[in-house]
Amino acid sequence: MIEVTYQMIVDGLHQAVRERGADYVYRTPPGAQVCLYWHPEAGEPGCIVGYVFHNLGVSKDYLILCNPSGAPQLIAWLVDWGVISFPNEAEKILVSSLLTRVQSRQDEPKPWGDAVYGALEEVNA
Repeated sequence: MIEVTYQMIVDGLHQAVRERGADYVYRTPPGAQVCLYWHPEAGEPGCIVGYVFHNLGVSKDYLILCNPSGAPQLIAWLVDWGVISFPNEAEKILVSSLLTRVQSRQDEPKPWGDAVYGALEEVNA
């Protein structure tokens, strides 16, 4: 089981921006109406939330099972399945809030850098 903290998620978001680039804009695959955590045809993480969780050690199989859903549902399923845990409920709520905001901004579509930094400003305000 992976114990997830808010700081791990923040660090993972920054890592995603560094690796993909601040100007990277996620595009949903053809036929999809919302972002996907894992792109089976490409064999790689899709949206930034999937990217972060995969880098934390969540398998592609679990990410595929969660396609398509919002960040709160993804987190709830991963907790229920014993894949991830949080130190406490407050930490889980904070992570869910941050990832919901990042995901929403990404889907506008905004570049990952803007999505992450805008969401962090909002959550930390």
